[in-house]
Amino acid sequence: GGIHGRNRLMGNSLLDILVFGRRAGEAAAARVASIEVKELHINHVNAYNEELASAGLGQLIAPMILPDYVNR
Repeated sequence: GGIHGRNRLMGNSLLDILVFGRRAGEAAAARVASIEVKELHINHVNAYNEELASAGLGQLIAPMILPDYVNR
């Protein structure tokens, strides 16, 4: 067998997955570590509604895009 196993092409692909998967994981971890998490809020919904009102369009809210955040 060796490092590639009996099927050399499959073994090479496995090495590619391991090498590039590790590199992608390290890059993703570095990116996440550099992001500053800010306070979570839903002000974007209010800003969207204000933009619509100023354009004279009223409230055009699609439930899947802008869910109803009101506590009932």
